[in-house]
Amino acid sequence: MDTLVTNVASAVFMFPIALALAGELGLSFMPFAITVMVGASCSFISPMGYQTNLMVHGPGGYKFTDYVRVGVPLTIIVGIITIILTPMFFGFQAPLKKKGIRSARPRKKSPVPPWLWKGESSVFITPSEVDYLAVINGKIFPIEVKSGSSGRLKSMHLCLHNYPNCRKGLVFSTRLYNDLPEQNITFTPLYFAFSATCAG
Repeated sequence: MDTLVTNVASAVFMFPIALALAGELGLSFMPFAITVMVGASCSFISPMGYQTNLMVHGPGGYKFTDYVRVGVPLTIIVGIITIILTPMFFGFQAPLKKKGIRSARPRKKSPVPPWLWKGESSVFITPSEVDYLAVINGKIFPIEVKSGSSGRLKSMHLCLHNYPNCRKGLVFSTRLYNDLPEQNITFTPLYFAFSATCAG
């Protein structure tokens, strides 16, 4: 993709896909994020891939085919090295689980989800759950992860109401940091997820 657009555009386009894929597979997002970062930086195949490629294109007397001839093998080498080294330094096991976080989603065979509320119509019961429960320094924190609008957070409010031993709700989202003491909820940027859930 870097061949046609800038590395920033490539990263912006691919990061949400990588994040969603990691979440669906229940794996740590770090190897996916590192792979996207390295991939977005591999702008070797065309002069349009990065500014410095264009800077040397004219003065160096390079042709487009020169970039392809050298860039394709270099991109393949960097890709192979990234695939080999990334799992060694950034494991696929979700780092949140290492710190005592367990998924609060009900298992498929479980007939009753952990928390329920009645929907708009009194005929239906809408199942609801928070995404994770974290134990940090001996205290329980319900966690929601939102990629877009945070919505009304009914599951979070219900959890905090029914389980007063939960100290505070954490919402990891694309929003900036925001502490809402009246709702007992803190909004935290997604990139701060690992640090926020580490005991310390």
